[in-house]
Amino acid sequence: VVIAYDSRHHSREFAEEAAGVLTAAGIPVRIFRELEPIPVLSFSVRHFHALGGIVITASHNPPEYNGYKVYGPDGGQLVPSKANVLTGYVEAVTDLAHIDDRKVESLITWLDQDVVDLFIEAVFRESRYKGNPPPLSVVYTPLHGSGNIPVRKILARAGFTDVHIMKEQELPDGSFPTVSSPNPENEEALSLGILLGKKVG
Repeated sequence: VVIAYDSRHHSREFAEEAAGVLTAAGIPVRIFRELEPIPVLSFSVRHFHALGGIVITASHNPPEYNGYKVYGPDGGQLVPSKANVLTGYVEAVTDLAHIDDRKVESLITWLDQDVVDLFIEAVFRESRYKGNPPPLSVVYTPLHGSGNIPVRKILARAGFTDVHIMKEQELPDGSFPTVSSPNPENEEALSLGILLGKKVG
């Protein structure tokens, strides 16, 4: 099972706890050393032919939440029918104290930026312009999340040179101080990025 986590509060600790439960049950785990976005996790599940993946994240929800998303061997989030089976196992647990969570270090492989670079090359292979895009000014905001490094690497690899980063939202921060919720579907979340876009044209 591949495990990733984002910038939510305690995501790394929860990810390591999940690794402990899985390895205590004899299941090998690959876990990222640094926070990574979900597409990197999905790619990694397929790349390593894993049974599945876990991301510790609350997705677009407000800062006070954290959560647990499960992905199948195809790298996609579990569909409801399969998620319901998994939920049934969780609900059947009556005593958390009996769950062994002692990490078996020999079953843990830590993943680094070399795996992210494999993901970036896979994305680049799908690029329409193969590193020679038309002149385009790009504004990007990570919204305090986990996309900052991979997205900027992808843009650079794709040949985009006029890239402007929303500095106030660049660094990971589980409190998401500049937005009420880090949901790019909400206009408010992108308001600073839109202002920067107007400024740089």
